[in-house]
Amino acid sequence: MGNKGKKRKNRKGAARNDSQTRSGKPRNWFKTIAITAVVAAGLSGLVLGMRTLNNADSDSDGIILPDFVKSSMTTNARKGYVYAAKYSDEMSQIPCFCGCGKHSGHKSVHDCFIAQDDPEKKNPLFDEHGANCKMCVDIVIDTVDGLNDGKSLKDVRNDIEDHWKDDRDSMTPTPPIQA
Repeated sequence: MGNKGKKRKNRKGAARNDSQTRSGKPRNWFKTIAITAVVAAGLSGLVLGMRTLNNADSDSDGIILPDFVKSSMTTNARKGYVYAAKYSDEMSQIPCFCGCGKHSGHKSVHDCFIAQDDPEKKNPLFDEHGANCKMCVDIVIDTVDGLNDGKSLKDVRNDIEDHWKDDRDSMTPTPPIQA
């Protein structure tokens, strides 16, 4: 079926086939395909570029977050991971109270988010635990908020321990901060 090979008439009444344009000139399929490919590549590059920009939200500071963080249903999980990566030294001195010290062997709230540090604080190996634990996320955010308010790390830790004192039995074995 179809019209392949059938003769048609152009505007001037001359016979033409499917491989000719309306003006009677032969179609240049290679040129058409090449132009289509260039346009498609340009659009896909634009879309990928947008996706990259969207994934690198302004609060991520260039930190590449894994999919389990991006898809987390825990409020502020993304912010918690970004803070844990940027403030990894401070987080290693702040205890967690969710019980992860017992069930996961964590030593501080740092371990709830970071399995292995990156010296540049951009691409650490992340731990999945924090993506599903609101308590861990809250501790990290409260720590950074306290530091941003001008409190010392020792004062921030005291505030965190006081806030979670009812969960002290679940506290990670984080060594005290030395003055």
